[in-house]
Amino acid sequence: MPSSYRLRQRLIEDDIFVESESWPGWMELIEDIECNSPSAAAKILLSRSANGWMEW
Repeated sequence: MPSSYRLRQRLIEDDIFVESESWPGWMELIEDIECNSPSAAAKILLSRSANGWMEW
């Protein structure tokens, strides 16, 4: 998996991670993204280092 920052940027560029129409000011994924851990998922969504077990 590429770094979480690069993956997040690619998802934004590919219009998979987009601004939410339902929640202004928030982002949402419009496709399922498989991550190998909760921390990897949290890093993508938060755009920073994160402990997925604590964030979820």
